[in-house]
Amino acid sequence: MDSKTATDPTNEDILSALDQTGFLLEQRVYRLFEEHSSFDDVRISVPYTDPDTGKSREIDVVADYGAFVGDRNMACPWVSADIIVECKNTDNPFIVVGRDVAPEAALYRFDNVYVPVFDPLRLGWNRGPYSAAFLLNSGSLLGRAFEGGFEGNQLVRLNRQSGKWRADNNSVYDSIVMPLIKATVSLMEKPSYEPEDEHPTYHLYFPILVTNGPVYTVSIGQESPSVRRVPWAPVVRHLSDGTKTKKYLIEVVEFSQLENYINERALRFVHSVEQTLASKARMFNPFWLRKQYGDPSRIAEFETWLDLFSKRTGIRE
Repeated sequence: MDSKTATDPTNEDILSALDQTGFLLEQRVYRLFEEHSSFDDVRISVPYTDPDTGKSREIDVVADYGAFVGDRNMACPWVSADIIVECKNTDNPFIVVGRDVAPEAALYRFDNVYVPVFDPLRLGWNRGPYSAAFLLNSGSLLGRAFEGGFEGNQLVRLNRQSGKWRADNNSVYDSIVMPLIKATVSLMEKPSYEPEDEHPTYHLYFPILVTNGPVYTVSIGQESPSVRRVPWAPVVRHLSDGTKTKKYLIEVVEFSQLENYINERALRFVHSVEQTLASKARMFNPFWLRKQYGDPSRIAEFETWLDLFSKRTGIRE
């Protein structure tokens, strides 16, 4: 029996009210990730601890990906990726202001893109590659953030007032940039999954703002600024924790382009990392490393890894 009265909201009223809050966009984003076959886990309204206040807060959606790169019984590397999403339900444009750059931006430029939890190449070798980041020559990786040749450093909203578009960055930092970075840092401190200790372990993080409205870049050069509408755009921000200034990368994605972003940017980059590590498999064999480069300076950690590797693989020197 329908017990609605004249004062009850209609179905359209309910959906319109929800749409204004952004809850429907959040649900659409969540569903898109859930229906994608590549993610191990997708969570909505994910709690994290604000490192400044100690209070519990929420980020809208987190999608987790992880894979062993090769034969797990051979203690191969583990690569994971988290896409961390803040949703903003507005049809107004977001503008990313920056400059044109060469697309070969190195992984280690940023504190949140590439996080080696255990990298045996960083144990202090006198020769050879000094970390997996050197193996992962980002200029050759597919799907890298600056493949489009643009790097943003300011994020601005456009709002229509009195019939004119006006640029405004009020609250952008506090309501978008900081929540994304804080949620990412919190997830970096507590990854969703860690493999056994013998596996070299690398985490990748993709904090993104998803908006219903269009995304534009404005490149400021020696000549007049150039404006382009884009499916997504990178934004680089420098933040200080009181002792050190850190560099973070976030991206602004139009919702209608989110599936393309997942496939052509995020997962394309992740798979390119995996393929590169797989092609360098001998670099993750402690016996091969010792034969090639001798003992590293962090010998105790190396010996522990070598012992775990031997127990896992059955390989002896």
